[in-house]
Amino acid sequence: MLEVFRHAGRYNLNLRDVVGGAHGRPAINLESNFAKAAVDDLIAGRAYFAVAITEEGAGTHTKNIQSRATRDGNGFRLTGSKLWNARLRQATYVVLYVQAPNGRPGKQTAFLLPINHPGLEIVDRYAHGLTGNSFGGLKFDQMYVGPEHLIGEDGDGGDLFEEHFLYWRLMQSAAAIGCGERLRKTGQKRKTPAGRHATNGR
Repeated sequence: MLEVFRHAGRYNLNLRDVVGGAHGRPAINLESNFAKAAVDDLIAGRAYFAVAITEEGAGTHTKNIQSRATRDGNGFRLTGSKLWNARLRQATYVVLYVQAPNGRPGKQTAFLLPINHPGLEIVDRYAHGLTGNSFGGLKFDQMYVGPEHLIGEDGDGGDLFEEHFLYWRLMQSAAAIGCGERLRKTGQKRKTPAGRHATNGR
């Protein structure tokens, strides 16, 4: 897969989402009909999965996130906010991480939600250099989420996050290497004052 991502990066960085499934990989741990339909849409190219774990005061330090879930019958109530999230406006689904409602300190729980889930609000932020992709965060207050949206078991979120991003960050690095290789190969040459040739963008 590293070579596949590297090849994708040579042609279009967005191809990494086509071959890699983006952030939809954790959803394979869901057995509900809702999740199966969402994954089918992802495979068919009809869906894009964003991820929301980072927060203004926590970054990706999962044990410091403040967003939380509480039990409500068979479902959950989610309250909190997320920030520094890309492509929420392009996404059809989001994998959302919050503090686990099981009361175990430092544990997180993950949910798969449609981006238009009732009570889920997108907050836009401008990020220099990211023109063309949306950027921002999410807000939710006592948002009800049914059990069909729970990924894995309550408290599995931290392990799901580490497993997914260990893979995804390696793949992103390979895609970036492919981008650099293409730039080096196709960059226009110009004369330097010393009479040597340099490649623009190197």
